[in-house]
Amino acid sequence: GAKSQSESNNIPIRSFDIIYTLVDEIKVIIQGLQGEEKSEVNIGSARILEVFPRGKVQKIAGVRVSEGKILRNARIRLVRNSEIIFDGGVESMRHLTQNVTELTNNLEGGIVLNGYHEIEVEDILECYELK
Repeated sequence: GAKSQSESNNIPIRSFDIIYTLVDEIKVIIQGLQGEEKSEVNIGSARILEVFPRGKVQKIAGVRVSEGKILRNARIRLVRNSEIIFDGGVESMRHLTQNVTELTNNLEGGIVLNGYHEIEVEDILECYELK
């Protein structure tokens, strides 16, 4: 089917539940195609303290920000045992019951990564921007 054809032709398929995560991903792809020399700016990091199920597949990372801040619209890297497991965007971010655009140092919150759900307790989320 379409999936096997896309894999054999090296064409990635991504699905998005929220339109602005699609827009964010397209911006990143376009920036990559433009070939601009970008430098990475570290914004902050958080440790996953707990993992909560959300629906059949999704998982919510219960995190505490350990340094700087985590921004909803920045890039997120998931690091496990010093290895980068995921590099992408944030689908949703909450503090208590409110949707938020950032979590600052020592705050706790819930984060759903865009398209990646194999998160584990003690994983580290690194937030960065390309400038």
